[in-house]
Amino acid sequence: MRSICIFLGANPGTTSAYAKATKEMGRELATRGLTCVYGGSNTGLMKMLADSVLESGGKVITILKLSVG
Repeated sequence: MRSICIFLGANPGTTSAYAKATKEMGRELATRGLTCVYGGSNTGLMKMLADSVLESGGKVITILKLSVG
C-alpha cells in the first residue's frame, strides 16, 4: 500500500480528542511513508490532517470537486 484516503469533517469537531487523534494520524502516515489522499478542505479536521502529514515530512494529495456553471 502506498497511499490511504481519509475524509474528515471540515470543522474541528466537538472535543479536543478529535484534533489530537487527527494530528497523530497525520504523523503516523508520514512516518510510515504513506501518501495521504484527503477531501481537500482548508478548514477543520481535514486541514489539521494535511498540515500534520506535511509537517512530518509526508506527502498529501487533495481531491476537490469543482462546480461549473
